[in-house]
Amino acid sequence: MLPTGSPAAAYLHWARALARRAERELLRLHRTEPQSEELLQWSNRLGDLFFALALSANRALGVSEIPPDYSA
Repeated sequence: MLPTGSPAAAYLHWARALARRAERELLRLHRTEPQSEELLQWSNRLGDLFFALALSANRALGVSEIPPDYSA
């Protein structure tokens, strides 16, 4: 889903993008220097958390999400 809605949700979507980038870097590091499974799972769940918080922020502020249009 594309970042839409309130400014709070936009910041949370931005944080999600950063968390996903960090997750990819951690996985890249994991190939040469093994990391704990808990850390890998946690980094994945962090992005999920920011996504859920963004949806929640919009709902709390009465802002509806605009679904993406894939018809083009």
